Amino acid sequence: MASLVGFYFFSPYLFKTSLKPAPEKPVVEEKLLPTPSPSLTETSSIPGGKPLSLQLKATEETWVSLQVNGQSEKEMTLKPGENISVEASDRIRMIVGNAGGLDVILNGESMEKFGKSGEVITLIFTSQGVEVKRPEKTNRP
Repeated sequence: MASLVGFYFFSPYLFKTSLKPAPEKPVVEEKLLPTPSPSLTETSSIPGGKPLSLQLKATEETWVSLQVNGQSEKEMTLKPGENISVEASDRIRMIVGNAGGLDVILNGESMEKFGKSGEVITLIFTSQGVEVKRPEKTNRP
């Protein structure tokens, strides 16, 4: 079933329309390379030239927008227990609407959670590593 869902969302022949994301809040860029956490250091560096293999497993209901190798974005909501797999030769850009509700496995290696439940983040996976962008926090009086 998960294979059919993944095929449906990532087949370049099924969708020809371009999805326009909602205007984003300013973001603060956070590089995970280098990082003091040994597990992130080991998994955030991808051996040169190797294709990216990303597996997403929902532990909570989670909205995800994926852009693979610069193609048009695909949006979906994963329910707990659902998972999808994505392969890319160059780059995967992912916006996650519930960072704490998603387990991420990159090239067979489990990654630490990138955020808390309900937190919105943007992740960019390349052969250089993983980049995390978080919305800028605004101070309200």
